[in-house]
Amino acid sequence: MAVVILLGLVGLGVWWVIKTMGQAGQQYTQGMVRAREEGTSIKCQLNMRSVWQMLQTSATVDGAYPQSRQELEHLCGNSRLLRCPDPNGAPYVYLPPKRIDDSSVQIVLYEPNAVHNGRCSVLLSNGQLALIRPEELKAALAQPPHTSILGCPVELLPSLGSV
Repeated sequence: MAVVILLGLVGLGVWWVIKTMGQAGQQYTQGMVRAREEGTSIKCQLNMRSVWQMLQTSATVDGAYPQSRQELEHLCGNSRLLRCPDPNGAPYVYLPPKRIDDSSVQIVLYEPNAVHNGRCSVLLSNGQLALIRPEELKAALAQPPHTSILGCPVELLPSLGSV
């Protein structure tokens, strides 16, 4: 009888170790997936930040912003900057600001696919980066040009803030 109890306890111990290792492996995998997604979001933000710096350089040197995506691509010199690095990401959409002295806050660059936890990365004309839901993006894009989108609720990305 003692042998049966001992074997039962050993079997229970082996089952517990296997179960625990499986749970730890699952948590590790989930953590790695989250870290990869966050890394992709940060890389997307850095791409947009680089484009913002190029836009500011163009405005300072040339006195104007690039007026087309082709001009922006030529300015950036790297088409990878103009695309979200997420596998489901798409090329960014560029909405050229008309004037350098325009103080209204508008969307300058955005990604059309909501690949960052259901949100789209957006670059605003004041240099701020934001993550907004697709319906907020659609509402902001529906506003007439040169009107402020400050009333549109956005979650500013704390990792980079504004220029």
